[in-house]
Amino acid sequence: MFSTRSQGRGKHHPSSGRRQGLGGKGLGLAQPKRHRRLARRGGVKRISAAIYDDIRGVVRSRLEMILKECAFLLEYKQRQTVTVTDVVFVLRRLGTPIWGFEPTGDQPIKA
Repeated sequence: MFSTRSQGRGKHHPSSGRRQGLGGKGLGLAQPKRHRRLARRGGVKRISAAIYDDIRGVVRSRLEMILKECAFLLEYKQRQTVTVTDVVFVLRRLGTPIWGFEPTGDQPIKA
């Protein structure tokens, strides 16, 4: 007459211990972890909790600026695919080159 199973609390019920994320990459709980890792690489020891929104805004605006410049470059070259050399060229043009991608004396700089 009585079942040994719990009533109404199956494994897909919201209160069964599972967290329901916001979906997609970078929208859940992992974002502060990513910001903390970048700050540690930059030499920061501790981060205030209130700074994460500011970091998110700065990173977003920087990425938008890089992508806009890449889009301008692709329009000029009449292409639709962004390559690594495109991003390296845009970053060098903006004044922040990436280490390991500097042109050596024997290689011509591609525009």
